[in-house]
Amino acid sequence: MCRQLCADEGFSKGGWFAGPLYPLGAKYPPVERTVELFAVRRGASQWPTIKIARHVAAAADSPDCIELIRTWISECAMKHRSCKKLSTAPLPDRVVFVGAGAEPHLVESRGMSGKYIALSHRWGGQVSLQLKGNNLEEFKRSLSFSGIPITFQDAIEICRALAVDYIWIDSLCIIQDSKEDWDIAGSKMHEIYANSWLTIAADAAENSEAGFIHSSARGDLQARSRKLACLGPKGKRGEVFVRPWREFGTLGGFGRHYTAREQEGVEPSKRLTNQGSFLLRRGWVLQETLLPHRVIHFLPDEVTWRCATASRCECQPRPHGKVVHEPLDLERPREIDPDDLKEYWKEVVEQYTERQLTFPSDRLAALAGIASHAHLASPEAQYYAGLWSDTLPSTLLWTVERRVEYGQFWDYDSRRIKPCIAPTWSWASITGHVNFLFWKRNFGRGEWANSPPDMSVIAVNCVPIGQNKYGAVRDAKLTVEGYICNVRIQLVGGSKWHFPFKMQATKADGTMSSARGLLYPDTTELLASLESSRESGMAVTAVSVYESRMFLFLKQVEEDPLVFERIGVGNCHVYDDIVLSEWGQKKQFTVI
Repeated sequence: MCRQLCADEGFSKGGWFAGPLYPLGAKYPPVERTVELFAVRRGASQWPTIKIARHVAAAADSPDCIELIRTWISECAMKHRSCKKLSTAPLPDRVVFVGAGAEPHLVESRGMSGKYIALSHRWGGQVSLQLKGNNLEEFKRSLSFSGIPITFQDAIEICRALAVDYIWIDSLCIIQDSKEDWDIAGSKMHEIYANSWLTIAADAAENSEAGFIHSSARGDLQARSRKLACLGPKGKRGEVFVRPWREFGTLGGFGRHYTAREQEGVEPSKRLTNQGSFLLRRGWVLQETLLPHRVIHFLPDEVTWRCATASRCECQPRPHGKVVHEPLDLERPREIDPDDLKEYWKEVVEQYTERQLTFPSDRLAALAGIASHAHLASPEAQYYAGLWSDTLPSTLLWTVERRVEYGQFWDYDSRRIKPCIAPTWSWASITGHVNFLFWKRNFGRGEWANSPPDMSVIAVNCVPIGQNKYGAVRDAKLTVEGYICNVRIQLVGGSKWHFPFKMQATKADGTMSSARGLLYPDTTELLASLESSRESGMAVTAVSVYESRMFLFLKQVEEDPLVFERIGVGNCHVYDDIVLSEWGQKKQFTVI
């Protein structure tokens, strides 16, 4: 069989690689290739190790593909005990009617119940058709199908093929120029996706005009697939198929095959587009994958299914089993369980802040649906701008990550979001990738948080800016009691991602004391200031949170000596014997 493949492709004898006699007419480029061998029906292959698989359809709306989707839905409804039963639910405030007998048009549900599909898509810039305050009545009368962006047209076609009359699309169902409407919709986002009969994820669509039903990747995979008629081990003729091997991945919480490409040198923010999805790096999309009970992913070269029980794909008849929402960075210690989002909140924040937002001011709004859903598990806890009351003060020790991957340094350019949407003690106040580093293996998996804290929380005040209590806040204050230590910090050695520092303080008896450790600045601006003052250091206020070695670093607000802003955190070596009562004074103060 290998000899036949080599002969068909013009490869030199002895391997799947091109030699000096590589023919110009060969179908594959002159590089080493790995292929998948499969049979499409039982008994067709004479080799037991060659398994049954499926051909990928020419288009995602082909009869075979639609029938496969219907089968997955029916199987989920009839056999999956842990999946929410498919039934009607309260419709979102607005949906688009796409059923038979009328042009698509916007419907204000006013308490109606029904079966609807939600669309998860990438805006990719300006969407040509948006609901605005001045065209609301026009949308309610009619939406010309030809004037609807192609990605939305494709979603409507799938709705009609599945006999679903309503679809929810954010740009058509939320008044885009109304902050009030956005606040209301944001506060209900968990209900919109959790109550949807199905969510369509347009992974293959780069923007609203790209579409996802017809993809060149499908045609390319078909063109590179062929049938081989070969004699089996016992001399009996068998029929197998061969196609390019595709990697299997589960990033984003669903299993699928994708064309593998060389990842070295690809910036992390762009790398996942090479794994078959334009959605995996988008901040808004995280809630659109964690909250729905069942999702159909339309990838460039196949369709995949995810529900609470199983993950399946178009090219393989066997289910992948339950796929948990896997971290983007495989070094993460835990995977996210969508059924217990509050328990996995640190992992949620880490993965969320690794994604991209077009507008940094959406930092809290784009997570509001997940926060609202997580709150259902612990209604007694309070939500404070991305942090939970029952995890304070330990979760104040978040850090901003600067990393090296594939031998290259990627600068996340962390800065304070302006205008302010969160207090400086919240990770939502900065643009960088947030990491709960002190809960990782090198720091004992957070065992230190079980010890009595050095700093106690007295009161927290957060006032939502709009109607969404999980969105942006104003006038946020954290009142705490702890030892205020006036210190001078300076960098000592290190690199672009690793910041050893020395901290010095004048004790009450006039003598100097010092400690060393690792510093984690919140912003690129602060890091630049520390770099420029390596010789003299920088005067800051340090407050120990745990074990006299895990510190918040604060900057005094000019008008009040007991009001501060957070600028970073630090972890001192365990062998540095810091006596807090000698380094500072115990006081009650406020961080804003």
